[in-house]
Amino acid sequence: MNVPTVVIIPTRDRRVDLLPGLVTSLLTQNEADEIFVMDNSDEQDAGDYLMIDRKVQLYNCKGWGLYAMWNRGARNACVGRPHTNLAFLNDDIVIP
Repeated sequence: MNVPTVVIIPTRDRRVDLLPGLVTSLLTQNEADEIFVMDNSDEQDAGDYLMIDRKVQLYNCKGWGLYAMWNRGARNACVGRPHTNLAFLNDDIVIP
């Protein structure tokens, strides 16, 4: 059975200094089936620089806490799937 892997990244203000590099690294390594960016930013831009691949989904979580973003990401990842691998990553990590 092929179990999908979903990466959930909570962020605030989309960490323009680090987040795009993390998302690009994850896409390059091709280990994630989907990447959920859970953003509680006060900014209202579209986050176009994150929409570089159909695997990336941006969720507006304005005003949410960390645990609420984790839980929403996990629930969304598991909808319609009996089994899913979940990876929760901070927005400031660097993957070589």
